[in-house]
Amino acid sequence: MTTTTQTDGTHTGPSASVLTDRIRGSLYGLLIGDALGCPIEGWSPGKIQRRYGVLAMMEENMGWSPRPRGLHSDDGQQAIALCDAILEDPDAPAVGFARGLVELYTDGPKDRDMFGHHRGTGRNFRTTVLKLEEGAGVYGASQPSAGNGNAMLIAPAAWYWRDDLATLSARVIDISLVKQHSTCGVGSAAAVAFVTAHGLQEGGFDGLELTDLLEFVIDIETRVHERASDRGLVRGASPDRTFSSSLRRALSLFDRKRRQALAGIAKIANETADRRVFATSGYSVASVIASLYMTLTARSLFDGILDTVNLGGDADTTGAMVGSMVGAAFGFGAVPSEWLEDLVARGAFDDRVPPMVQRARGWRPARSLVELERAWTTKLIEPFAKERPKFKPRPLGLGFGPGSKFSLDPGFDTDTAEDEDEDPPARLGGSGPFASPLADFVFDEDEDKDNDDARPSAPAKQGPRRGVKAASAKPAPGGRSARAAKPTSAEPTRAGEPERVAKPERAAKPAGAAKAEKPEAAEKPEKPEKPEMPEAAAKPSASEAEPEPEADAQLSLFGD
Repeated sequence: MTTTTQTDGTHTGPSASVLTDRIRGSLYGLLIGDALGCPIEGWSPGKIQRRYGVLAMMEENMGWSPRPRGLHSDDGQQAIALCDAILEDPDAPAVGFARGLVELYTDGPKDRDMFGHHRGTGRNFRTTVLKLEEGAGVYGASQPSAGNGNAMLIAPAAWYWRDDLATLSARVIDISLVKQHSTCGVGSAAAVAFVTAHGLQEGGFDGLELTDLLEFVIDIETRVHERASDRGLVRGASPDRTFSSSLRRALSLFDRKRRQALAGIAKIANETADRRVFATSGYSVASVIASLYMTLTARSLFDGILDTVNLGGDADTTGAMVGSMVGAAFGFGAVPSEWLEDLVARGAFDDRVPPMVQRARGWRPARSLVELERAWTTKLIEPFAKERPKFKPRPLGLGFGPGSKFSLDPGFDTDTAEDEDEDPPARLGGSGPFASPLADFVFDEDEDKDNDDARPSAPAKQGPRRGVKAASAKPAPGGRSARAAKPTSAEPTRAGEPERVAKPERAAKPAGAAKAEKPEAAEKPEKPEKPEMPEAAAKPSASEAEPEPEADAQLSLFGD
């Protein structure tokens, strides 16, 4: 890799052209991961497989909260708001970041449950923005959330302070405290920033020392606790080490196959969560650590983003986090052109890359984020919002899967999670208190390869397996996601349903046969897909059983 001496003469690093490619790759990785995962937020791997086979291209989900094809959500919006704040004043980016969040709210529509130009936000985030608008001060609206709401947006800090870990550490704290003051929320953001910075500098993760990552997180936890204690936001003499201690244990799983690693991460997360979570849930101990695993085991940018999004759950946020990290390592040149063609924001934020490479100060874009988002709201969001129903499905813990009584469309989920940073009500499968989020995935145990040999499939009990390897090839040019083929003989359908059997050929009727003779049941034309519960004697699989409703008081870990 071409390197050059930096202007201060103190170290060497990638050349300007290489940094441009990597920062642009991180930018587009974040936006693509967000946009690709947005329509399936809250879905299980099995449901994704049943509808798409492998979700490999941008799709849309115009449920209660519209998810237009190729449009990023709040993950991308808040990352760009941070990017602009850093370039305007790198010494105090938190001020510009807080102002940008408020401007996106005040400039946009407030009717039909819209929160300005913000898309896909939750209660904690809305509370923060409303308090900021009322004059609470930059850090006066911070929430005690342990969600992934800071980890999803922190990449621009790594772009700017990519080779200065001391300043990066300080800025991660400054920026994160605008939204969260828990050590989990800020420590998880620090982990994503550290890995992104390493990818930018090294062009890969082979030389990344996991002990250095852990020490970086521990140091930030200590400093966050000190800052929060000074403001009376936390009690106790010692910091909460939930994230770093969980990360320390999870790192021992990073050399294992995907099924084992993610099941282990889910188990670790459930030990500190206040309700059942999965590896892709919004709790930072779950989804951020899982995203670190998916990043450090990715063989390419395409594999990393595609495999992560098809795990379901908080798919837009995990996609954005993994996309920002693998994009930093593999660069813009690794981004498939098919994804770029469908991305609504293609080219919209490219002008931010050169000033990031140059570490500009006092820089402002020709078109502000608010201007761009206003145009997308007007064109893509408001027309649908005016036509959507006046009621909203209950948002959490009630099972919004196909056929649920709370689903507006039995075959396609509405907005299943109130906040992508909250634990979505996805039934991710498995059994027992620490269910594997990959219960609907089949792994090639026969091949001596890494975890990426996973391919989506129906549960093993459903008969012969069917599926497409998630990382087998790039999407076909101009094509949409590979949708699941129409079931054929003995092919599995939805979990919990009997196998579909191909119609037998009708034998010729013997002479004199009665006209009133009824055909066999198997000869009846199949009705459109309709979810059915298994027979009473059969116990429903955990991937299809509705979770028990959770009380609102149980959501403290899962806000922005």
